[in-house]
Amino acid sequence: MSKFIIYADEAWTHESEPLNRYHNFFGGIIGEDRYIDRLTTELQKIRASYNCPRMEVKWSNLDQQNFEMYKALIHCLASHIISGRIRYRQMFKDRSYHYVGDAGGSQLDIQFKQYYQFLKHSFGLKYISPAPKGTMHQIILRLDTHSSQRHKEVLNSLVTELPGRLERYDLRFSVTYINSNSNICLQVCDVLMGAAGYHGNMMSKRKVNGRNRITKKQKLKVEMCRFIYNTLRDIHNRDRGAKAFNWFESTGK
Repeated sequence: MSKFIIYADEAWTHESEPLNRYHNFFGGIIGEDRYIDRLTTELQKIRASYNCPRMEVKWSNLDQQNFEMYKALIHCLASHIISGRIRYRQMFKDRSYHYVGDAGGSQLDIQFKQYYQFLKHSFGLKYISPAPKGTMHQIILRLDTHSSQRHKEVLNSLVTELPGRLERYDLRFSVTYINSNSNICLQVCDVLMGAAGYHGNMMSKRKVNGRNRITKKQKLKVEMCRFIYNTLRDIHNRDRGAKAFNWFESTGK
């Protein structure tokens, strides 16, 4: 029997003006508990080693003072992914496509439906090696907390039905909600999703307060996007032996 931990979060879910093409981002880290513990310990050590204000690590808080720390955190996660013990998965919505079913329910209803599909399909849960006879694998989902108790309860009930839907009766699911400001794994997920949304929506081309040039913070974010893109491309190349990596470039429907 093994215990798998999934840390998952969402980003770019709020409406903006103009509307962002790419939105409703979901990102998550999965691994056996012992490997997640190692990753968490190393990320926390990096966080402690930098003389930065005790501010939550998140995309919106990126500045010159913590720039190198953010890079170190992303590099740490990448090294664990390359080891094969940890996986990072991400999903988002593209407004250029029409999604069947969007007409029903509120935006929050749609967001949580997508969250469920992300958790169900993105982590290869159906393909985990079978548990030894008479035992069960534990899948513990640790999600960033949300203000809507009703939506959390619906998501919880759907998640507990996953063994039947996946035809994997040797899996046992549980869901807990934690605050991202006290969890470094969720915070790193936020940075990765923030960079993806910033790059995909070409946020650096939007002038702030009527300025003709982009701000210093915009320049920093462009540089961080480039660093993360190159990191993901390196992982892709090592994993698949292919130099091409598409991040919001045309990959077909």
